[in-house]
Amino acid sequence: MRDPVAESTADETLQPLNDRVEALDGLRIGFYNNAKPAAEPVTDVLQSLLAERYPNATFERFHVPARDEESLRQIGEWAASETDVCLAIIGDCGGCTRAIARATNAVEAAGVPAVGLVADEFGLSFETNARNEGRRLRHREVPIRSETTDLDLIREAVDETLLDAIETALTEPLTDEERGTAED
Repeated sequence: MRDPVAESTADETLQPLNDRVEALDGLRIGFYNNAKPAAEPVTDVLQSLLAERYPNATFERFHVPARDEESLRQIGEWAASETDVCLAIIGDCGGCTRAIARATNAVEAAGVPAVGLVADEFGLSFETNARNEGRRLRHREVPIRSETTDLDLIREAVDETLLDAIETALTEPLTDEERGTAED
């Protein structure tokens, strides 16, 4: 944990993100699932919509709890061998958002571009946990809570705007800060 009133951490060196991909069509899109009740139905809806948008993409799913170094190693190995890009789904509390940040970091550490998905209003928690993992990881907020399993509510929340935001997170070139080349 970081003390919010401690000395500045501006001199910390954060690890760079992986270069983003040019497009998603034709890629292996991975879904890391943290086992929250909404993770599977959100994955189902996202996969269906992404398959419509990117007919040449394939999809892979994986789940182990992101609780310890062994599970993070497994997440990274899966991502490196089975995916070209990855979405980590879904966080909405302190521990769950931390798990999504840790899983997203494990995927990035394995050389695969990733984006974490968290519930509305948990973006700051994700960013704080990402810094604790040593990276400025990309994330997007989903307007549902991780306990939501109603497919109609999920379909309403997972719209074209969210799909565009996910695509941008995986394709938009890195900033100097994300590459680790920003000048202080």
